[in-house]
Amino acid sequence: FGEALALKLPLLRLKALTTRAVQDGGFLSAIEAAAAQRRAKTAARLARLRAIAPLVGRIRRFLMLIHDTVHFRPGGLGQKRCREDFESRCDAMRLKTSPLEYTVTVA
Repeated sequence: FGEALALKLPLLRLKALTTRAVQDGGFLSAIEAAAAQRRAKTAARLARLRAIAPLVGRIRRFLMLIHDTVHFRPGGLGQKRCREDFESRCDAMRLKTSPLEYTVTVA
């Protein structure tokens, strides 16, 4: 209840200010008041998103952990792809280097 009230208070305060501005100042003040009202609504929306962002981040981290656990487990698709990539890179390294480079001569 307190959070909902905290989100609405700026909007209620702004509504009172815009009503007073329109009555006092005329057209230009009405435009400025409308811009201020848009800014207040945007701030309220962002405050709502800021409130749930940590929860969304924790859920994302948990889902990524589950994905990595399943994907890279032995026999999983990720493990097979990593092994194939590793073996293809080893084969490429063997082809690039000549066997003479790695011979050791003992004197």
